[in-house]
Amino acid sequence: MTATTSRNRKYVIALAVFLGAGVSAFGLARFYPALGPIAGSITPQLYVDSLPTADIPQQGRYVLVDAASARLYMMENGRVQDSMRVIVGKPDSPTPKLKDVIKYATLNPYWHVTPDLARTIIAPNVL
Repeated sequence: MTATTSRNRKYVIALAVFLGAGVSAFGLARFYPALGPIAGSITPQLYVDSLPTADIPQQGRYVLVDAASARLYMMENGRVQDSMRVIVGKPDSPTPKLKDVIKYATLNPYWHVTPDLARTIIAPNVL
């Protein structure tokens, strides 16, 4: 799977977590061309199978986030266990590309608008 140019290319943000024996973990640093609008018309497993296999761990648990189609894929031993919609950034405030280890998850987290977001995004539209 190749993209034409980096300018018009969309990326998959890849996060990986390997929860094997004990607390060992690792992450993926590569970004894959996203399927974008057609991602919703194929199965999550078909999408993951279309990615280069050398870059995807075949063992363990990890999470792939496709920013172009706004989907998160929960993987275990190379198979999609579940997927869900996620909120991603816009062109003027894009989703950051990153790799990290997931140490814990918070269900139904509380979130409030930060002063910076209120000042730069909300206030200009209100006043």
